[in-house]
Amino acid sequence: MLSVITLLVTCVFVTARPPTADEIQQELSEQQIYDTKDDYDLLPAVDSIPESLKESLIKQKSRYLDMLRQQNL
Repeated sequence: MLSVITLLVTCVFVTARPPTADEIQQELSEQQIYDTKDDYDLLPAVDSIPESLKESLIKQKSRYLDMLRQQNL
């Protein structure tokens, strides 16, 4: 049993190696892709939101604030 564990540990140390320059470059380029994808998770421009939706949101907000005032919160 000890020899099996020793063999496994030896294999891990033998196969472990630092990343090559190409692997580092690939990782950096993938990270840049993920960073640019995150930029698209923003809210849309306010100008593209229809006025009816804006008015509806304002009414809902007013109702919610009125409810909070009635509850003394």
